[in-house]
Amino acid sequence: HNQSNAIFLWTVRRPRMFRTVVDDVCRALVNLRLRRQHEMELGKDWIERAKEADVGGEEENDHALDRINYERFCQGLERLDNACLQLDETL
Repeated sequence: HNQSNAIFLWTVRRPRMFRTVVDDVCRALVNLRLRRQHEMELGKDWIERAKEADVGGEEENDHALDRINYERFCQGLERLDNACLQLDETL
């Protein structure tokens, strides 16, 4: 151990530490929710195109790229949702 870089804690204020951890987790959860809202705003076009493709009954070849982009968009939202759930369980 390198004592010049070591930090020795003689006391730990548990309530303060607990409050800091809870605040950090809550801040992360708020940031994830804001990111999801932002992604939804950006992805409105993909959602509408996917609905039009389902209703229009057009050939899949016409909307292959849109479908791929829509799937990527949905995967991104799902990852954000899973991260929110994991943080929520942490609290």
